Amino acid sequence: MNPSIKQNPILSFLYLGIPDDASFIDRQKGYMFNLFILIGAPFAILSLIVNLFEQAYFPAFINIIQISCFSFALWIAISGKWKEYRVVILIILSVVAMIAAYSYQNSGEYRLLIMIVAAVVLFDRSWQYIVFAAIACFAFVYIRMSQIPDLTNQSIGDIVFRG
Repeated sequence: MNPSIKQNPILSFLYLGIPDDASFIDRQKGYMFNLFILIGAPFAILSLIVNLFEQAYFPAFINIIQISCFSFALWIAISGKWKEYRVVILIILSVVAMIAAYSYQNSGEYRLLIMIVAAVVLFDRSWQYIVFAAIACFAFVYIRMSQIPDLTNQSIGDIVFRG
């Protein structure tokens, strides 16, 4: 590993579990997945604390699932074993994001778009990526469209105020 990478803790984490002799594709997969962990895990932990403090137990349960997935992903990165399950973790996190975004209308559906970017590197076959991206895009559009309020029964003043 490059000495400048060892000195920077963030770069050290991003290259965690990536051997020096790994192919370019394997290096990119490991780097992208470690970046995914680095970005997602802190927000899941912070959200869990907030949800427990607010006594919102179902969202806290969702956060526990997310933290479990990120913990398993970190173990995969450290151990170098079961790398094929990185895609499964991405799919589980996508389903959890869809459920949370639809249930709570908290703009969590935008995480699906970020997961599509991560999936570019992780999927081995282009047809798998296309199916994943199509489902994630469909879910994103469906969630956004379901959140559009019915304006037919509201007064013009309410519509202007919401706008």
